[in-house]
Amino acid sequence: MNDSPATSAPAADGPVIISSREWWSLAALTVTAFVLMMWVSLTMWLNGAWGLNDVGNVANMLFNTLHGRFMWSPDHEACHFAYHFTPLLVGLSPISLLSDYPVPLVAAYVGSLAACSFPIYALARHRFALAPRLAGAVALLFLCNHFTASVHLANHFESFFLLGALTTMALATKKRPWPFWIAAALTLSVKEDAPVWLGLWAAFEAFRPASGFVQRRCFKLIAVCIFYAAVAVLTILLVSRHEGSGAESYATRLAGFGPSMAAFWALFALIASFAFLPLAGGRWLLLMLTPIPLMLGSFEFTRSLLYYYSYPFLPYAVLATLAGLHRLTTLPLLPSRATITKQTIAAIGLTIIAFTQLLLPTRTDSIRRFPWEVNADDMRRLEVMRNSPPPDAPTVVQFGLWSLLPTRPQMRTLREANLDHPGYVVIDTRLFPGIPAAESSRIFARLEADVAARRRTLDNPAGTLYIFSPLASPADQETTFAR
Repeated sequence: MNDSPATSAPAADGPVIISSREWWSLAALTVTAFVLMMWVSLTMWLNGAWGLNDVGNVANMLFNTLHGRFMWSPDHEACHFAYHFTPLLVGLSPISLLSDYPVPLVAAYVGSLAACSFPIYALARHRFALAPRLAGAVALLFLCNHFTASVHLANHFESFFLLGALTTMALATKKRPWPFWIAAALTLSVKEDAPVWLGLWAAFEAFRPASGFVQRRCFKLIAVCIFYAAVAVLTILLVSRHEGSGAESYATRLAGFGPSMAAFWALFALIASFAFLPLAGGRWLLLMLTPIPLMLGSFEFTRSLLYYYSYPFLPYAVLATLAGLHRLTTLPLLPSRATITKQTIAAIGLTIIAFTQLLLPTRTDSIRRFPWEVNADDMRRLEVMRNSPPPDAPTVVQFGLWSLLPTRPQMRTLREANLDHPGYVVIDTRLFPGIPAAESSRIFARLEADVAARRRTLDNPAGTLYIFSPLASPADQETTFAR
């Protein structure tokens, strides 16, 4: 399975053997990356900076699944499968037993990102025959990458797609079938669009010079992806019909479909973040560009590849980067000594580019990848919310507090329509409300009126954290007083 440098893909499974020393060095890099990323994540959590409510919503879905309400989303107030087909999350449900907070879930997300260094290194060494120093530099470049940081700080389960897809690609040329199919199954289970991206890669692999068993394996994978995509779409349609709402609400994101400067600059930034090496990646650059239709709608997050929405591009970008690096460091007519020197210079350059990206503001709200300051007020808020509202009490919770309030039954998002929900209302004015300012004002006005009329009590009025009691019934209002 040999391609010339012109096709940017060298021998798939040549005589390259990764030594135990290389694996141990890679493990040290992975553990270091995990510790540093978790340090940032934990301090952000304590600070209340897990801005998206998705991680708290997912944690509560896992909790609900173990308590008789299968994948019930408190954000959508419906079964999550009406919006996304994510069997992976069902398998992750037991992780909610480890803590009342989403911290173990985020640790799993971060761990999957850090572990991507292993398949990237294996691809670099086995598939593209790069020297150890170059393979390690590309793994470091991915871990420090501007767009990898977006996925990290968004606290979203697409991190498992990156690990699964890269591992599937790394195992494609290995004779043993089960590791490959297990990795492919993990990848497909992440989200309903995973079979599209995995199937496109398999098609690129199948229609190129390759050994017979690799082509047969890729054709089988294409068939599996088509079948899986049909099951995913059918499941979403059926559950949406049962719930009365679902994925059709995302159709508005396609409004104004067409190219934009925002999409152009986002794609430029993606290529630049991999040191422009994908431009020399040949056919793999074309594969990297296949998810571009996602960027043509008016939805800002996909158009500009914000938060985790770069995930379909990243595995392809790694392949294109490796192919481009192989091409540039193995140009013909160079003496072997010059090639070794070029590899060393390239490894040093990639390392500098990688560490430089650590200093840049991220695409996740333009924040820095440094540990956040945690003060006494942050710890007090966490302590108060540990027991108030009571652990099993239904609660309507503000967008920014989803990760700080322990999981519980009957949790709902702060919306005007949910103020009649029989539960506590928890708001912290320091954190992002997640609703329009006008609606936020109406909510506060109504809650203040309820307190004045003794329909609710207000705990912890000092500072920025407000905990309103459930609405009192008419019979109880006489004994309810405002504090």
